Amino acid sequence: MQKFIEVGIRIEPWSAQAAEIIEAWFQMTYPVDILETNQGFIAYIPEDKFNNKILKNQLNKWRSETVQMFTSFRTVEDLNWNAEWEKNFSPIRIGNQVFIRAPFHKPDKTFPVNIVIQPEMSFGTGHHETTFLMAEALLEMKMKMKGISVLDMGCGTGILSVIAAKTGAGSVVAIDPDEWAFQSAKENFKRNNTPEIILIRGNSADIPNGNFDLILANINRNVLIQDIPVYTRFLKQGGLLYLSGFLKNDKSMIFSRAEEFKLGKVFVKEKGDWLLTAFKKGN
Repeated sequence: MQKFIEVGIRIEPWSAQAAEIIEAWFQMTYPVDILETNQGFIAYIPEDKFNNKILKNQLNKWRSETVQMFTSFRTVEDLNWNAEWEKNFSPIRIGNQVFIRAPFHKPDKTFPVNIVIQPEMSFGTGHHETTFLMAEALLEMKMKMKGISVLDMGCGTGILSVIAAKTGAGSVVAIDPDEWAFQSAKENFKRNNTPEIILIRGNSADIPNGNFDLILANINRNVLIQDIPVYTRFLKQGGLLYLSGFLKNDKSMIFSRAEEFKLGKVFVKEKGDWLLTAFKKGN
């Protein structure tokens, strides 16, 4: 039976920017599964891949006068990931329109739209601020959704694609480069009876020919800055581009890049340290 090192990270005072940097390092350094907590996260690293010296050196680099990190370590046996998620995953209510739940939760028929998402360790469930912002923004334009074409870049579990499909979109294309995300989205589309969503494993180079009324990109700052020119090319005249996955401190860089490609700001939403910005192409 495989063993894991459970690494608990608590960040005080809470800093979304510090958490993003630390989580990114874990993802690049280890074959890691991550559970988010209120003040940090828990990482499960295969015991044979764990190097305590490298991790401690890295944690010391991250500590500063303003941000402290408190860690805990323990060895655990091969985990029942579903059981772990049942302990940490709670249903999400977005306004009075959408109820997002896991398969082990009961539906709530007081909401017009119930969505079932199988929680995965590294992808959006709606709990993260940026996924919630995107879902909320989609619902706010519900009356305009009927019949439009939607592209969901970095779709993860596919939650935004499902919301778009269930609130009237005429066509939805979902793209993610990660095999795990691809398989997760595929299963979630089946769970939610949305087989019409076109799912592609890839990146911006794999966007199918055509133009979209609405493009959603909830990724990270560097990918957004790199791909804004591509999104603009595939966006219809008068179409909307929703960007999230970046922090308030990155706002000026995103805005400058959008201005380069003649994208006009429509609105900005924020939740915690995270932002969503909506842009429009042309008139």
